[in-house]
Amino acid sequence: MKAVVTGATGFIGSHLTRRLVQLDWSVHVIKRSSSSLHKLDDLLASVQFYDADENDFVDLWDSVGNADVVFHLATAYGRNKQSDIEVQNTNVKFPAQLLSQARDRVSLCIATDTCFPDSYPYLQSYTRSKQQFANWGKKWSERTSNRFVNLKLQHPFGPHDGHGKFIPWIVEQCIGNVEEIDLTSGSQEKDFIFVADVVDALVSIAQSRSQLDREFSEFDCGSGSSRSIRSFVELIHKMASSDSKLNFGALPSRAGEPEKSVADITALKKIGWCPKTTVQEGIQLTVQWHRENRLPC
Repeated sequence: MKAVVTGATGFIGSHLTRRLVQLDWSVHVIKRSSSSLHKLDDLLASVQFYDADENDFVDLWDSVGNADVVFHLATAYGRNKQSDIEVQNTNVKFPAQLLSQARDRVSLCIATDTCFPDSYPYLQSYTRSKQQFANWGKKWSERTSNRFVNLKLQHPFGPHDGHGKFIPWIVEQCIGNVEEIDLTSGSQEKDFIFVADVVDALVSIAQSRSQLDREFSEFDCGSGSSRSIRSFVELIHKMASSDSKLNFGALPSRAGEPEKSVADITALKKIGWCPKTTVQEGIQLTVQWHRENRLPC
């Protein structure tokens, strides 16, 4: 099969790209010319790369040719002083232009979405832009009779995640035996899912597209169960054999944060997918990776 991947230089995208290469897919990555390829260093000879900011979309598709699926994983969260316009351009304008110029070259797009509700103030421009693209994808699928899948992710974790995010940060703190780590109460329950299981879900959907009963489909992707943030952090602390003191309750919780978030994975199970990695196994693999790839002080 032949895939076009956006966001391949990021966390989930790099894992997906590696899996597709292992499955002997023809993989075509659309990226920015400024994107770092360090997560894909061992795949440079196995993947075709195209710079979206140096080519128009017609030329990109002429270069790529026909494809079985577009995996749209490129994401702007609104962190690091990113403006709302930058978030909109990455999460809505860029993929909409890409698919609009695809014409009859691709019949399936799978896009990742967030489980955050619109009412949650944290990273709201990111949440709303994801919803906007899902709505656009629904119209695109109706207009073209192509399939569009919106995959609503819970809380992925694993190796190669961004160091500015919470889970990599807490792992680094615990491994480094920081004397004290101030945290919220950690009472909120979240559905944590290991990144390899997310990749399995993406590949399973692509391989089962004939089972999709309509042009637009939406799936929840998570483990199907939740645990408190506190218990998740305590597991990291234990598996890192950390001497750090965890100060739960030292920080206030984010305003409007949902008390519980969990995926309904019934629909994904119907196409043959189920999570294979326990939280404990995932944390062990994540801690091990961080130990082997610690950033210099």
